[in-house]
Amino acid sequence: MTLIELFSSSPAWFISSVVLLSLLIGSFLNVVIHRLPIMLDRDWRKQSEAFLASVSTTHNPQPTASYNLWLLH
Repeated sequence: MTLIELFSSSPAWFISSVVLLSLLIGSFLNVVIHRLPIMLDRDWRKQSEAFLASVSTTHNPQPTASYNLWLLH
């Protein structure tokens, strides 16, 4: 007996197979929906830290005398 014959002769097997497959897909999607934003946020933070580190090393302006006088007032 093939799977198609089993499903056509017994709707209970077909319905239980569809329910089981739906539960498996739903469980997988639930994990993906939960973890994906966390992973994207972690990746974004790493990229931001790397960018800020590169900007701070390349753009390190020295304060001028007028800037120092402004701080004293």
